[in-house]
This record gives sequence, structure tokens and C-alpha cells, in this order.
Amino acid sequence: MFAGGFTTSTDFPVKNAVQTAHGGGMDDAFLLHFEAGGDLHQATYLGGSGADRILGLFTYGDMSVIATGQTSSRDFPIVSAPQPRLPGNTNGFITRISTNLIGVAEPLIGGKDLRTTYATITVGPKNGASSADVMVSSSDPSAVAVAFAYDAIGAGSTTVPGEHEIRGFYFDCLTDQGGADLTFSAQGYPDRVAHVECYPATLQLFWSPLHQGPYDYSMPVGYRTLIERVGDLARLPRIGKVL
Repeated sequence: MFAGGFTTSTDFPVKNAVQTAHGGGMDDAFLLHFEAGGDLHQATYLGGSGADRILGLFTYGDMSVIATGQTSSRDFPIVSAPQPRLPGNTNGFITRISTNLIGVAEPLIGGKDLRTTYATITVGPKNGASSADVMVSSSDPSAVAVAFAYDAIGAGSTTVPGEHEIRGFYFDCLTDQGGADLTFSAQGYPDRVAHVECYPATLQLFWSPLHQGPYDYSMPVGYRTLIERVGDLARLPRIGKVL
């Protein structure tokens, strides 16, 4: 989640900032990027020596955001701008702010002894981002193992090739409570840590008219669906796998 606005503070708390200091003037724009769990991922200034304000945000769902607003700064930071100068006292601006960070789709939740999760990793936009391999390591391989391919044996670490900006991996919960931390590392990026929470797996037996037979359907208990009547297998959420 992104949030933006403007501030007069010269000591605004920054983190993984694109612009670490207040640019001067009456106020500067600021941008905040929060994790799905609510932790702060990034906080940055944006502005020059005049008044700068973010008034709107749009995100593509990756590690970048489009910000629009208003500025009176003649030294507003610009890159590849079709209008490089401020022709009047105040102008609007539009900018795409990207972060050289690793993003992980959270929460990471699994059921014991079930390989049911394909977790996505987003490598922040920068030159060469799509070619950066990501190393995924478990803090406790006896509790959570990781694998790049679905049919690969889970291990304490795996390498996710940098073929695309958004990529994924699998993890196995080997315990029914607790979990482990996963560390994501890539050359040129700060490490990222995300927690995997494990739950007991449950089995539910039902009849599917589509397949004309009984199936055991497995899913983490935290996501268990209560089936009150016989339903079509194709209409049920495939959190687990058919055994």
C-alpha cells in the first residue's frame, strides 16, 4: 500500500529513500510504501526548493508507483521529462518512483506436509532487475523448506532465476505450528525477510458430480472451507491439491 502527501518537517523519518533530505522551501512531498502486514517498507521525500505536494497516486502492483501533484520548485528532480523547466509559478507534475528493493507477496501461509503455495517475488525496477537471481534461504529448514520447481525436493535454500521482473517459488511447511523466516537476497539489493506461518492440514471428503467419485481435499486449517452441501469440485477454491 502507498500513501503520499506533503510535509514541512526537515526531520521526516525516511527509509530506503529515493530522496533522503528535505529539498527546501515551504514543504516537500513525501511517499510511504507499506507491506501487506503493515510494516513500513519505504519512506522518502520528493521535491526541490519550492513547495511540492503529492495529490494523487496510482500503482501497477509492482515495486513502483505513479505520483501526481503540484510544484513551484524550479529544481524539482526530473528524469526523461518532456517539459524539463517550470514555465510559470506553479506547475503540475507526474512521476514514476521505483525502488531498488525486493518485494514478496504476503502473508506466506502453508499447511503441514502440503506443497500448496506458489509465492511471488517482485524485484524492484532498475536496470538489470529482470536478470537478478534471487536466493531464498530458510532460517529453519526443519520447519520450512523451499524449492524453485514444484517437483523439486524442498531444501534450506534455493535460487530463483532472474528471467522475469516478477517470479515465484514454492515452500513446504514441515511443522503444524510456528514456521520460519525466509531471507531473500539478490546482488545490488538489500536483503528482505518474510515470515512463513504453518498450520495443521485438514482432510475433507466430499462427492463431486463432475468427476463422479470421492476426493480427499487438503488445505491449511486457517483457510478451511465448510462444505454444507455437495458441490462441484470446479467451484471450490483450490487451496490444496486433489490426492
